[in-house]
Amino acid sequence: MAAFRWNQRELDRLLNSQNGPVGRDLDAKARRAQEAQKERAPVSPDGSHGRPAGYMRDSITRRHGRDSEGQFVDVGPTAETPDGHPYPLDVEFGTRPHTIESKGDYPLRDEHGNVFGKTVNHPGTEAQPFIRPSIEAIRDQ
Repeated sequence: MAAFRWNQRELDRLLNSQNGPVGRDLDAKARRAQEAQKERAPVSPDGSHGRPAGYMRDSITRRHGRDSEGQFVDVGPTAETPDGHPYPLDVEFGTRPHTIESKGDYPLRDEHGNVFGKTVNHPGTEAQPFIRPSIEAIRDQ
């Protein structure tokens, strides 16, 4: 009679390791999503928030992880404004009209030195989706 030996370590490597077939497949898909995001991410020629042009695009990364459901790969930008706001969400979904107030006793200015005063009624921004379309890019392959 043949004996059956369960190799839990090998099963874990196959299903839950970045180096196993599942992990390699997830990484390949995540890499395609990352490339699609970088291709579609809008780039301000002047940069924004004092950051260089392409800061948001260059922050698009892949991060492998594992939870109770199994392994996963997070793909997306990690860019933030100097005060910690994840502004790629504003780019992806757009913003509603809003008020911007100076954080000190000085007026607001644009990158060209134009002075607006201590309060500006911003008209909002149009959405420029680049994250959601990257999902469609890998779904089509």
